[in-house]
Amino acid sequence: MNSMKKRLLAAAVAAAMAVTAFSGAVLAETEPAAQPAPAAAAAGTEEYRWSFELKFDANGGTGAPATMTAGNNDTYRNTNSFKIPQQEPTREGYVFLGWSEKKDATAATYKYGGEHAYCQVKAEGKDGGFGTKTLYAVWEKESTPTYRWSFELKFDANGGTGAPATMTAGNNDTYRNTNSFKIPQQEPTREGYVFLGWAEKQNATTATYQYGGEHAYCQVKAEGKDGGFGTKTLYAVWEKAPQAPAAPDEAAVDALDIRDAVTVRCTNAQEAHGEATYGLLAGSYTIGAVEGDSVSGYKVRLQIEPQAYVEAFDKAAGAQHTAPEGAQGAITLVWNEAEGAWEAEAFEPIVFAAACESKDPSTSDSSSTSDSSSTSDSSSTSDSSSTSDSTSTSGSTSASGSSSASSGSSSTGGSAGGTTGGASTGGGTSSTGTATATPQTNDVSNALLCASLALFGALGLAGCTVALLRRRAR
Repeated sequence: MNSMKKRLLAAAVAAAMAVTAFSGAVLAETEPAAQPAPAAAAAGTEEYRWSFELKFDANGGTGAPATMTAGNNDTYRNTNSFKIPQQEPTREGYVFLGWSEKKDATAATYKYGGEHAYCQVKAEGKDGGFGTKTLYAVWEKESTPTYRWSFELKFDANGGTGAPATMTAGNNDTYRNTNSFKIPQQEPTREGYVFLGWAEKQNATTATYQYGGEHAYCQVKAEGKDGGFGTKTLYAVWEKAPQAPAAPDEAAVDALDIRDAVTVRCTNAQEAHGEATYGLLAGSYTIGAVEGDSVSGYKVRLQIEPQAYVEAFDKAAGAQHTAPEGAQGAITLVWNEAEGAWEAEAFEPIVFAAACESKDPSTSDSSSTSDSSSTSDSSSTSDSSSTSDSTSTSGSTSASGSSSASSGSSSTGGSAGGTTGGASTGGGTSSTGTATATPQTNDVSNALLCASLALFGALGLAGCTVALLRRRAR
């Protein structure tokens, strides 16, 4: 009996478990699908059943108010009224009229403190939701004040650019239907033309009005009996600018025959090269660009290089010279409008200092020695080669710079054979003139001279000896 009860109880438990599992499966299959999330509410309104926002667009201006938000948890209150803020945007050249729900509106629907100072926003939903609206600024272009008499003066650049802005004026006097406008200082520009002033005719060639001139004011008259409007347009008057002349070419410059253009001066005082002045040499210059205008005049600079002039100076002086590195000069040509030609502006000669090396004294004296030798050779008095050598040696004495004492020695030699030594020695003196002979050189020269004179007799030998003693005494 007990075992039967246990079996019945186990069967009942198993049946209950089966029923529970079946019910869970049925419920899982019949559970409804997840619903989409509602529209995002404005920041700070997520905790409300109903949320709202009102945005403002400056619509071309700046300084629109910040977005306004609100919300509530009521079951059915799905609208909210926002009060229009006092803050107003701004826009250059326009007047703010108010707000509208249309971006292109010309009349305002809402305005602070006005008849419609509140804007209602509605939220969408059955048991809660979110609503938003944007208001756009409405603008009206600024207008000029209203006068009984109004005037304007317009400016036309007439082919140029940069004309002054239109000038306006007005008054409320009963009878003053005219206004005088002062011509502005601003001037238009036009490529290749000179601005002369203003005129009432577009094709005028002379100006009627000019800033700061005799006619510096322009009168505008308004038409009407008890008020009206007057306007006038002034046109720029242009004159074609004179064309700048072309720079001359080398042939044109050479044809000017510019004289006394450059002076070359030797800086070595020990040489007698001096200086020389030359006219403008072909190929010695560079032609610059044309500068200036029709008012100040046109000019061209010729940049002068020294090389051609130094070379010409070298040929004349027979010596090499060097101009300072980077040395240059300039001559200015000016345009003669009346003659329609270029001409040289007045100037002083450009001076180039040229350096040369002094001649080596030893080289100069060797040349003298050669001359003395030829003098010695030309002597018909000498019979032997030793006499010729003595003469040549005497010439060497001249080359070393023999003094007038050596020349005196030749004179003592007498007229018979002294002509040879005298000519050579005299030539040496004129060659240098400043050198001083040494005693040793004089001894040798005089000894040789005495030996040669001994051939002509004791009298000549005695005279030579006396001359030798005198020199040693010195």
